[in-house]
Parts: sequence; C-alpha cells; structure tokens
Amino acid sequence: MRGLLRKFIHALFWPIRVMLTDRGLIRLKFRYKFGKSLNLESPKTFNEKIQWIKLYDRNPLMTLYADKYEVRKVVENKIGQHILNELYGVFESVDEIDFDSFPKSFVLKASHGCEWNIIVKDKSALDRKKAKKKMRRWLATNYYTRKREWAYKHIKPRIVCEKYMENKDRSLIDYKFFCFNGTPRFIQVDLDRYTGHKRAFYTIHWQKLDLFMEKRCGGHYKEELGRPKSLTDMIEIARTLSEGFAFTRIDMYDVDGKAVFGEVTFYPGNGMKRFSPNGWDEKLGNYLELP
Repeated sequence: MRGLLRKFIHALFWPIRVMLTDRGLIRLKFRYKFGKSLNLESPKTFNEKIQWIKLYDRNPLMTLYADKYEVRKVVENKIGQHILNELYGVFESVDEIDFDSFPKSFVLKASHGCEWNIIVKDKSALDRKKAKKKMRRWLATNYYTRKREWAYKHIKPRIVCEKYMENKDRSLIDYKFFCFNGTPRFIQVDLDRYTGHKRAFYTIHWQKLDLFMEKRCGGHYKEELGRPKSLTDMIEIARTLSEGFAFTRIDMYDVDGKAVFGEVTFYPGNGMKRFSPNGWDEKLGNYLELP
C-alpha cells in the first residue's frame, strides 16, 4: 500500500519537479523530509551540508569519480589495477550487449546513476527482454534531473558489465567509508543487500557505533561483525581516493580477505536520510568542513 502511495505522489510531483530550479527542488524536498527549512547560509547538520555540496561544490573531478566506468581509470592510477573488479564490457547501446559472451553470473550497472543495477546470478534465468527495457530507460535518463545531484549531470550514459562477486561462503558485505576532508572516520556496513538487508556502523578502529541511518527496507544489524581482513588496506585506499574532496563515501568489498573497489558517492542517501539516535546528524556534520 505504501509503495502504491509513493508511486501516486511521484506521478503527481514529477511535472512540478522538472520546472523547479535545483535550489527550489532541494529546499522543497528537504522540508517535506525533515519538516523544517533547509539552512544553506550556515548549514550545521550532515544532511544540510550534503545539500550545500549538491548546490555549490563544482569540483570537476566529482563527475569523473561518480562515473562508474571512468572512475576505474582513477583507481588504477592512484592505487593499482589489483583492487578493481573484473570488467566484461562497457556499452553505449543496449543493442551492443551480447549476453551469450558473459559467464553464468555477472552484474550490469549504469555508469551515470545510483542503484541502477541488475544482479545476475544465473544467466539462464534472466529475462533478457525485461533487462534490456530497464537498461534502455537508464540510458535515456539523466540521473541528475531526479535528485539534482550535480556530479551525475555530465556523465556519459553507458552500461558496465562486471564480474559477480561473492566470498567462498557465498556472502558479500559492503563496506562504505565516510571520508571527511580526506580522512576516513566511519564505516557503513551493509549485509544481505538483496535478501534481508541489514546495516550497521563502525569506527575505523572497528568499534560498533550506536548509529543507524534509515533505509527503505530491513533494519539495524545488532550483532557484532567480525573485522574484515583487508580493513587496513581499505582504510588507506579510502584515504587516498577521498583526498581533495570535502566529503566522499568510498565503497569497497572484502572478498576472501582481498579489498575490491566498488564506487565513489558524494551524496549518500541524497542527503535526505534520518540518523538515529538524535544528535548524530549534527555530530556527523561537525566533521564536514565545507570548501
């Protein structure tokens, strides 16, 4: 029922949204989400400062880093090819994609957006017609127009195909490093992304935090997680890749003890996610020094 209501509101809001300026839309969405005005003149909270970055930080490197394909070249130059996931192909048109040339399992994702992924564990079960329709929609959409996340505005639309990753026990955990002015400080850990999605937060010294960021499904993972074997490597990688930016979230995986790069995000949750308990939005905001 809530999903239908969300779609109904989205359908009503879309014609208005496309006519609004970036500042106007962001202010409107922020008030709708948090029930208060957005303070852009003197932002204090993490979410407010992410909105400021969306509107005013125009570092051209952000476009390069946000591009799911081009960022691979940055990572290779700064860190080395050894932390990159295996690439099967990159395509400007869906018609270029030859599914038969891919192995049994693989991942398709858009270079120019967020959460535009197709996880294929068994190619024989893939509805290719449906997948192609979805990817054509991705390629025809400028992701920037949806949430006004500037870094995506000038990314060339492409489809990237990479290796499907998992550990020997068939698990895969996302480690997302919150980096403030080039310093990694917190780690968002996501488990079971496509089944029973759970999330937890840790310090870089692997101390569990009483911190939760809302999401659409699942909940807070309350148990203690084992320290990833590649944690030290991941911290140094995050430190290197986040250098020169006010804020970045560097996403990685620990695959059987080896660090593997995922992506770079400048606007986690679109800067529209509630943190709990109360006070964490301000606490995180204190770490972020705007340019």
